[in-house]
Amino acid sequence: MGRLEGKTAVITGAADGIGFAISQAMAREGAHVFMGDINDAKGQAAAARLVSDGGRATYVHCDVSVDADIAGLIEAAANTGHLDILVNNAAIAIGGMPLHEMTDEQWHRLISVNLTSVFRGTKYALPHMLKQKSGSVISMASAQGHIGLDGWTAYAGAKGAVMSMMRQLAVEFGPHNIRFNSISPGTINTPMNEQVIRELGDKVARAGSRCIPSAASESPRRSPKLQSISPAMPQALPPALTCGSTVASRPHPASSPTFSRPEQPEMNKALDGVTILDFSHLLQGPFATQLLADMGANVIKIERAGAGDLFRSMTFFAKWVGGSESPNFLAWNRNKRSIALNLKSRRVHEIIMEMAKTADVVVQNFRPGVLTRLGYGYEDFKAINPRIIYCSGSGYGEDGPYVDRPGQDMLIQGLTGLASNTGRGDGPPIPAGSGLADQIGAMNMVYGILSALYYREKTGKGQKVEVNLLAGMLAHLAQEYVAVLNLGQDLVRPKSGIGHPGMQAPFGIYQTREGLYVSIAMSPYKTLYETLEAPHLAVYDDLTTLFDKRDEVWEKVNAETRKFDRDTLLTRLLAADIWCAAVNDIRAASQDPQVVWGKMITSYEHPVAGTVRVVAPAVKMSETPATIDRPAPLVGQHGREILAEYGISESEIAELESKGDITVADAK
Repeated sequence: MGRLEGKTAVITGAADGIGFAISQAMAREGAHVFMGDINDAKGQAAAARLVSDGGRATYVHCDVSVDADIAGLIEAAANTGHLDILVNNAAIAIGGMPLHEMTDEQWHRLISVNLTSVFRGTKYALPHMLKQKSGSVISMASAQGHIGLDGWTAYAGAKGAVMSMMRQLAVEFGPHNIRFNSISPGTINTPMNEQVIRELGDKVARAGSRCIPSAASESPRRSPKLQSISPAMPQALPPALTCGSTVASRPHPASSPTFSRPEQPEMNKALDGVTILDFSHLLQGPFATQLLADMGANVIKIERAGAGDLFRSMTFFAKWVGGSESPNFLAWNRNKRSIALNLKSRRVHEIIMEMAKTADVVVQNFRPGVLTRLGYGYEDFKAINPRIIYCSGSGYGEDGPYVDRPGQDMLIQGLTGLASNTGRGDGPPIPAGSGLADQIGAMNMVYGILSALYYREKTGKGQKVEVNLLAGMLAHLAQEYVAVLNLGQDLVRPKSGIGHPGMQAPFGIYQTREGLYVSIAMSPYKTLYETLEAPHLAVYDDLTTLFDKRDEVWEKVNAETRKFDRDTLLTRLLAADIWCAAVNDIRAASQDPQVVWGKMITSYEHPVAGTVRVVAPAVKMSETPATIDRPAPLVGQHGREILAEYGISESEIAELESKGDITVADAK
């Protein structure tokens, strides 16, 4: 049974090109398609072709510039008893003509077909959809509507207005369970060959099947999240920002927390509509894709069949959350769906390449060359989808003397000098107590991916993004490198609690009466010793002395801070506007008043581990807030769901599972 079985769809401009491809794809999925077009001969032939192929299709003459024609087309479809999908596809182009040379007649004709027809079609479809409390309206808003080419101003105005109209309708009618989307299929420079047109038709059909809500499934007062639909088109400009639909791009597990505001349409997420094929594992790549998922990206985590991500087998304290789940994995993999595949399987390779046709980004952090040898390198994906952005993370880069070495966080901290900068001078170098190199690498991945997405938005071109831990850590030690390489002096760790090998006293960590600690950063030295009521420390009040004798100064200041309990000391220092703070451990930091106030620690419900407390998304956005919509997945938890979205039948999924090419773990 097709995904649109029993549904009724209306497509304007349906006799040929993209309109016919959409009609054909929807009929193949089981919809009864009502095809409107101005060319009766072509329209009747097109409908007959769909019927001969086993589909259900009805042709209705429709000049979209004529109000009565659109009303008749909608009414014919609604007479089936319901109207589920409207695709506003019909359009005309008057290009290469400067605005000041257009006649009023040309202007009105262009606006009538490209904009007014969308208004009319939506106007006549809405009463039926409101009555049945469900429906989906998709308007084709060609990328010609948002690029700068000479002589296309009028067309751009009409298509830009279509996108704005769809966005507003999505907000206005979301609470009524009706979805609205606009889709940009390409540009006037896009070679609209048969393959491109067919792929677009399939994409819109899939979008339609995802965007039709069930009237019984949700209250009409509830407004699920807006979703963008962004088809990938070879050699085309990227899709315009679409108004989305009110259906969630990834259904929430029943146990997951929901963050919707009652009786208000929820806001878009910044990366709604961006699909990421995530081959990454361990920390660097998964943290990057989690950040993108928090902002709405549809992240499909492609894991190894069987064991899945290697991080699933690693933990702290030799303990497991809920008895079996890795805290390391739970920390970096929320908001993703998991599919576990055997990447060496030829059929799996075909499936992934099919997924890549409509994907936006590929992320991987295997050792250089590993995925390429399996047929998943940048050039492999680029051949399928020229708009793809391929982000590759490694330890040292993709060539050079270290290319075959393992790249790991602590190794990078040692190699770059970070560990040598940390700790006391009379002890060994100390790595930071967190995976800084990996986490910085993740941030650089996000930085590169977002930059590439913006470049693609302007040019339509994908590209490869390379990130490595070594270069990333060097970049984040920039001030230390600039100082050493330009001032002729090496960094030497102080023997005391001074906080940086290049800094003078009093910059450091100091003890209090009860054995706790405070950090004291930048502040006038005189203000500090006066606040501590220690005038004898004035003899060090000189920048050179504070550096040359920083260990001695630290000892003197530490003796003074130990006269106070921590709260009293902090109150004194803060009153004098001295930069200071308590030094917490992890548990104390999680209970810090500012952390609690900012809701920086949150939780999600996991099907095995139960309630998992996690760090909340760090970036706050007024219009597109990040949220946690799903827990870290089980191995292959969403495999069947994902494969079904790409047209893989239940019988083939079962066959793949029997061969070990896919691992599925169902949530309990």
